[in-house]
Amino acid sequence: MSDSFIHFIVCLILANQLRKYIKVNSLPQWEKWIKYAMFFAALLYATEVILSASFIIKWIWHLFLIALIAFPLKQKEFRPLRMFIVAFVPYAFVSFFSDLAQIISTGFYKSYSALFSSATTLTYIWLIAILFSQNRQRKAAEKERIKRQQEDELNKAIAIRKVELEGLVAERTIELTNQKEELEHTLDELRATQSQLIQSEKMASLGELTAGIAHEIQNPLNFVNNFSEVNTELIVELKMEIEKGNFEEVKALAVDIASNEEKINHHGKRADSI
Repeated sequence: MSDSFIHFIVCLILANQLRKYIKVNSLPQWEKWIKYAMFFAALLYATEVILSASFIIKWIWHLFLIALIAFPLKQKEFRPLRMFIVAFVPYAFVSFFSDLAQIISTGFYKSYSALFSSATTLTYIWLIAILFSQNRQRKAAEKERIKRQQEDELNKAIAIRKVELEGLVAERTIELTNQKEELEHTLDELRATQSQLIQSEKMASLGELTAGIAHEIQNPLNFVNNFSEVNTELIVELKMEIEKGNFEEVKALAVDIASNEEKINHHGKRADSI
C-alpha cells in the first residue's frame, strides 16, 4: 500500500467527517471548501497514479494534510470537532518528519527506520481508535438526538391534544352553562306556574267557601222572609177582626204573630252566627 494512497484515505476521512459536521450544524459557508478539498485530494492521488511524480506529490500531500488539519482548528465553528482533528496530528507529524529524515540523512533514516515504522504504525492505531471512539460517540449522539426528537414529537402531540381537550372542555362548559340557564329559566317558569296554580286554587277554595256561606245564610233568610210575609198577612187579618170586634180571633192572631216573630228572631240570629 503506497504512502500516497494512505495520505489520500486519511485526507478523505478527515474531509468527510468535516463535511458531515458542516451538514449537521448547518454551516453552508464551509461546505464548498470541503468539497474543493475532497476534489483536490482525489485529483492529487490520480495525478500521482498517472504521472508517478512521487517526490513532488509527496510534499504536496504533506502540505495539503497540514492545511486540512490546521485550517479548521483555527475556526471557532469547528471547536466541538477539535479533539477529532487533533487526532490526525501524530500521523501528519510522523509522516512529515519521516520523509524529511530521508531527504536530510538517508543513513540516519535507515538507522532508525524501525522506529519510524513503529511510530507510523502507532499513528494508524491511534487514528483507528479515535475513529472507533468517534463512531461510538456519533451513534450515541444520534440515539440521543432521535430520543430527543421523539420526546419533542410526543410533547408536541401532547400539546396539540391538550389544546384539543381544552377546546372540548370549553365547548362542554358553554353547553352545560346554556343547559343550566335553560333549566333555571324552566324552574322559574314552573315556580311561577306553581304560584299561579296555588293562587287559583286559593281563589277556587275561597269561591267554594263563599258559595257555601251564601247557601247557609240563604236558608234562615228564607225563613225570615217567609214569616215576615205571613205576619204581614196576619196583621191585615188582625185589623179586620178588631174592626169586627171579634176579640177571640184577635187574640189568636196575636199569638200567631208573636210566634212568627220568635221564629224570625231565631233565624236572624242563626244567619248572624253564620
